[in-house]
Amino acid sequence: MGAAEASPRTNARGPVAGLVVALALVAAALGSGEAPAAPHLEVETAGCAAWRVGPVCETDGQTPLVLFVRTAPDADVSVALDGIPATLAPEPMQGGLRFRVNPGPATSLVVSTKRARALASYRVELTAPRETDAVKQARGLRRKGSLAEARAVLEGVREGSDARARTTALGLLGRLDLAAGDDAGKDTLTRAADEHRAAGRVSEALSDELALAFWAVFSGRRYDDAEAALGRARALADVYPEGRARLAAYEAMLAYETGRLSEAMVLLRASAAASERLGLTTYRASLVPLEADVDLALGRVDAARALVDEGTTLGASLTDPCDVGALGLNLAWVLARLGEQTGAMEAYAESAARSRVALAALDEACPRPLLRGNALTNLAFAELALGHTTEALAHLDEAKRAWPTPDAEPLLVWLEIEGRTAQGEAAIPALRRMEDVARALRSPVAALRTKTLLGDAFARLGGTAEAERAYAEADAQRDALAVTLPLEGGRLGFVGAWDDAAKRRIALQMKTDPAAAAELARRSIARTLGVLAWSERIASLPPEGRARWNAAVGAYRAEKARVAASAATLWTLPESELSRRVEAEKQQEMTLVEALAAAAEGPGHGAPEKRTDTPLRGPEADEVIVVMHPLPEGWAAFALDADHADATTWTPPANDRDPAKLAEALLARLAPAVARARSVRFVVHGALRDVDLHALPFEGEPLGALRTVTYGLDLPGSSRSLARRFDPRGPVMVVADPRGDLPHAREEAARVRAALEAGGSRVTDLAGDAASYDRVVEGLGCGELERLHFAGHGRFAGESGLASGLALSGNAWLTVADVLTMPSPPVEVVLSGCETARAGVGERPVGVGIAHAFLLAGSRVAIAATRPVDDALARRLMIAYYASPAATPAERLREAENRVRADRPDLDWAAFRALVP
Repeated sequence: MGAAEASPRTNARGPVAGLVVALALVAAALGSGEAPAAPHLEVETAGCAAWRVGPVCETDGQTPLVLFVRTAPDADVSVALDGIPATLAPEPMQGGLRFRVNPGPATSLVVSTKRARALASYRVELTAPRETDAVKQARGLRRKGSLAEARAVLEGVREGSDARARTTALGLLGRLDLAAGDDAGKDTLTRAADEHRAAGRVSEALSDELALAFWAVFSGRRYDDAEAALGRARALADVYPEGRARLAAYEAMLAYETGRLSEAMVLLRASAAASERLGLTTYRASLVPLEADVDLALGRVDAARALVDEGTTLGASLTDPCDVGALGLNLAWVLARLGEQTGAMEAYAESAARSRVALAALDEACPRPLLRGNALTNLAFAELALGHTTEALAHLDEAKRAWPTPDAEPLLVWLEIEGRTAQGEAAIPALRRMEDVARALRSPVAALRTKTLLGDAFARLGGTAEAERAYAEADAQRDALAVTLPLEGGRLGFVGAWDDAAKRRIALQMKTDPAAAAELARRSIARTLGVLAWSERIASLPPEGRARWNAAVGAYRAEKARVAASAATLWTLPESELSRRVEAEKQQEMTLVEALAAAAEGPGHGAPEKRTDTPLRGPEADEVIVVMHPLPEGWAAFALDADHADATTWTPPANDRDPAKLAEALLARLAPAVARARSVRFVVHGALRDVDLHALPFEGEPLGALRTVTYGLDLPGSSRSLARRFDPRGPVMVVADPRGDLPHAREEAARVRAALEAGGSRVTDLAGDAASYDRVVEGLGCGELERLHFAGHGRFAGESGLASGLALSGNAWLTVADVLTMPSPPVEVVLSGCETARAGVGERPVGVGIAHAFLLAGSRVAIAATRPVDDALARRLMIAYYASPAATPAERLREAENRVRADRPDLDWAAFRALVP
């Protein structure tokens, strides 16, 4: 923070359905004529050895039962075992309370919630487990890998007189058949599930159905069979609390394998939340690697790394050696994928180390061929990435011996290793087979990866045309898959994560045609935000499409107005109710945003490849466009002016935020082109979007002190936005300090308003409480404003920034979606608030901020800050900005920053930048 008295201009600030397994409502009227309403009650139970219709929980009396209760905030909760009150230590979480209860010899458990004179209760009967010793023995043998011995024991059980044991044995025999490659196990397992279901044995029937679904997804690749099994399981999960957590995970597996990445993530998060509140630590640990893998597919590198840490912590609490080994090898695979996405060799090294540890543990205590084969596969993949080809191939051969009939997933990795290590044309057959396996899997992600690898193989062979064709197909597959993802469900992250083919295409073209390479780089960058260029698409919609859009906008604005009206009263709610309300309204808003996206894209619209012929705006007179895009190794940098297309490659210094080192590595290479120009437009990708390129030293001064610098987005239709006529005397809206806590913002707004009125502009002044959601949206949506000046809090929020916005009065926010629905936003936008130009978070910042939204909607320029700025700096900079006589906003910003830098070099003047479409 700068001045001590200043405040930063930023503000700090999927629902999972509860499971009502049984409700018995008892209301007593004491003295009044009418019984009060019973309080709401939801109860979930975990820790039972088995769950039967009733409900009946089979428990050994020693294992604690976990109860999760949601009820009215002012209700009293009690638990009784055989009518005797239990001592409780409630743990608040997820809008409810979790209790752990030792059942002992009790035969019943009752949860009651009481408010005033009304009571609601939930009852479950308790009974001892009924699994026979022979079945327990068979389970133990199976887990140890002694499959023949387990089968012999189960065959004996099938001849016994215990009907339940016979059905359990039948299900286990079905699993053994499927593991041995005998598809007859499918019918065996189905029959066992049917028998358990008929007898009311809910948990056992669910277990059989999920085992069948797992086989259908990962071994049989029979996705219709998997969906059918999961459909039958849903009815069981409705009456089995633990079943909901497990079912959601298996549904996520199917969604992931069939390319529905966002759906998989929603389901995994639901399963994780249920596992947390029910204390299912072992189950939660088993799901962490899959959730991390989905995160990586959607470009969420930081989230995946955090999950590796969570999985490591959870692993320390596991006791079963097979569980420990499986978690270890799966986390090792996630680390290898992290290495791919970040280029960090240490991630590969850690993957190899964890694979070795898991392998040793499995060999000693859990000799199962499937787990051993997976660990060896992981180790081979990591060793190859580390450059240890001989070791990688040795581990691959060992994996093949351990696992002669692998599932399709490890087979894909084996074929990739073979394709990447084969000499000459021998690589092509392995990769073609990999392509066939990916096609059989119906996995678009695997197909995309295979196309990129084929391009690599052709490039090594000198087949430039074939390589370019394969890379172009991979790019097209990425774009086609991206447009199927929800906006806040990973679309922008996915586009940013799966850019390997684009990097390789650029590197290939740089060898022969730098101008074509620069064009590819610009289009690759443009695609990250092009998915939100709604105004461009709406213009081409037919009448019925335009009607759908208008209806979606109407529904969105009506709901946002309702949320804004209720936001002012949120402070009156208790904390538990507040968090639920905020989360519910957030989810509702995102549902409406997705409806907007669907309406804007329309049938057959929206796929980025449909817009590849949209002309990109060339350099203006005396302007150089500097384009920067990552390559497979290092970065490509291009300097484009009216007559030249210079290209170079560079590697960021180890300390890539050091201005002097960055300037030496980058600007020195492009110095001739920059020296010829009066203005520089940077078009950059990924992590460099956060770097203050205008502050890099050039000829002894910050570049922005000598040249007018803008940051371009290369949006579709940007030429039309920039051609909008701007009237410097036209109407202006000034929004100042809506939350009433930024005194410098109020002073700034007064000075800005005076400067604008002196220049002949008509100013609409919305300050403090007057800056309500309705009034701001109405003013911005009128289509008459030439300028918007906002002085207040800003925030970057949401997975891809879609919840980013400007703070308004009454706790309301003007968000990205609000701006994207505006038919004609102000031509010039000045956002004097924190994070208003921020576009992402973490290692791969690919997203959209509120300034970007104005440009996407049609504004010509946005002046905004990439990070938190203090109130005093913003006031000083904006007063200088409006005092400048320069002709363009970018020039005025340059002069204002020079003025601030000269007067107060300690202030963070470089936080603000000029963005153009």
